[in-house]
Amino acid sequence: MDQHSPGVSRLEQLRFLERVQPQDLRRTRDWIATEEQLLAAQADRRPAPPPPEWLIEHGGTPPAHLRDGPTVT
Repeated sequence: MDQHSPGVSRLEQLRFLERVQPQDLRRTRDWIATEEQLLAAQADRRPAPPPPEWLIEHGGTPPAHLRDGPTVT
């Protein structure tokens, strides 16, 4: 804030800032919401990761069996 503005006191400048900040905050929150929606839409379009090439069957210690995973066609 310029302290040398003719006819506008520091208090008036602060009151103006107080009125403007909620509008800026709303606009920023809108931008954040839009960005979150875009990221969610991008995540929905990503393909599922491929299944693992091998699996460990748990049945005790050490693992009971190590085998090839499902075949991807």
